[in-house]
Amino acid sequence: MSVQSITKRPFGEQIAGASLEDFWHPVAHVSEVGDQPKAFTLLGERLVLLRDAEGVVAFQDLCIHRGVALSLGSVENGRLSCAYHGWTYDRTGACVHIPQLGEGAPIPRKARIVKYQAVEKYDLVWVALNEPKWDIPQWPDGMWEDPSFRSHAILPKVWKANAGRAAENAADLSHLNHVHKDYIPLHDGPVIHRHEVAPTEYGLTSVYQDAGVIWEWQIHAPFTVIAKKTGLPAADPAGSAADGQPVPVMCWAAFHSPIDEHHTRIFYASSRNHSLDMSDADFDGELIQLVFDQDQVIVESQRPEHIPVELREELHLKVPDAIAMGYRQLLGKLSKVGPYLP
Repeated sequence: MSVQSITKRPFGEQIAGASLEDFWHPVAHVSEVGDQPKAFTLLGERLVLLRDAEGVVAFQDLCIHRGVALSLGSVENGRLSCAYHGWTYDRTGACVHIPQLGEGAPIPRKARIVKYQAVEKYDLVWVALNEPKWDIPQWPDGMWEDPSFRSHAILPKVWKANAGRAAENAADLSHLNHVHKDYIPLHDGPVIHRHEVAPTEYGLTSVYQDAGVIWEWQIHAPFTVIAKKTGLPAADPAGSAADGQPVPVMCWAAFHSPIDEHHTRIFYASSRNHSLDMSDADFDGELIQLVFDQDQVIVESQRPEHIPVELREELHLKVPDAIAMGYRQLLGKLSKVGPYLP
């Protein structure tokens, strides 16, 4: 494998001019959204989410009447009522009842709240603030739906960190043998081998071989990192599949949701075709919490808080930092990013 020269490969051309509002972002685990309103924040925008008979609905958390947070209200028969004056809205965002008006009185046409697109995928609720120009990141090889794999997502953690910094950390190979040396070190580390980093229609990809393991990394613009791990270390006698048994494969993803410029909700999800007799919590639940806690201390300490997209602003090493260099070029093609990127 070889490292392509980052400076000669265009990263981010496919998203040039896009804003952060043009992408789907995860905002909640499905278990966090029920039949009563609940507040969330995405890119500084307050949202209210609820679940009715047709599925998940997302609105701006703002009553059109007097600007009260609709998340303080309640839902009855699938309709959201404001806690202040009882104005009630249906799932399209249209006001269907104003208690202060008499029965049968016309409701002003402008009595409507802002509705956002919302869908469920990978046990998460995704919201788009604008008409999304790209699909929700695809899980590799359809593993999430494959019955031979076991898949799950866990409740998110909130870091006091910029989403770009957090996402770059999730794809950083060099720190594994330092920050996580007791849990998930590279077997051939700490030296990072030469490897290819290439642009894709969704962001960038990289393939890295470590002992008997092949890692395939994907970064989906703007803040999703997915890694597929095939095989086990050659030093492990279980590294080669037994007769009739599939080669061990695991895929994990870190979805970074920008609450605002200083806070990020991080969702973890994984699929595996081995260790199926173990519960999800026993397999990776405790490990992920330990790793997240270690990373959180590091990333929250980084300065400047915003990830620098200009490569000259921090020192880079061509091979160990190849993914990071491509990622920063990718983010640099976005526009109208406000306070989220420099």
